[in-house]
Amino acid sequence: MEGVKFIVQSEFVEILTKIIDDDFEIGFTNVKSYVVKDGLIFAGRLILEKYPDYRFVLEGYSDDVVRAERDEILGALKRVKIFADKNADFVKLVGGEDQLILKTRDMMGNEVKETVEIEGDLTGIKCEVRISYLLDILENLDEDYLVLRFDPPKRIRIEWGGEECVIVTTIEAEES
Repeated sequence: MEGVKFIVQSEFVEILTKIIDDDFEIGFTNVKSYVVKDGLIFAGRLILEKYPDYRFVLEGYSDDVVRAERDEILGALKRVKIFADKNADFVKLVGGEDQLILKTRDMMGNEVKETVEIEGDLTGIKCEVRISYLLDILENLDEDYLVLRFDPPKRIRIEWGGEECVIVTTIEAEES
């Protein structure tokens, strides 16, 4: 299989990272990847066909575009995560005029929220994003400002320096 490109299911990789800590054997067949650890075999299906371009799979782009300081969003997200219920790794993003509110719940069910100033209007936009996923993205960007584009009903795009990252989620957009 030398020179063959493939995609491994994310669920397979996620499970492996939780159970495998050191010595293991990894291998591939024409249709599966597998890991052998202590006599157990864990297998995942390979996706050998061309992965679809998300721009054609998901709906079109919207005009809900704002500009924000990366450090402001990152700081607010870290503060919200401190108090967030450890069993619920999600933050609700609620848009407003010149502001983005990050909301979650603590272990007692109380609302925890932080407000970030943005350049633009996201009034009526709401969505939920996995906190750890958004933190990972923002912590690994080396840009002062980001462009956030909310494309209801399923996509948030984070753009920086000619690059972009797409987060697929459910976005509620109130009709104005």
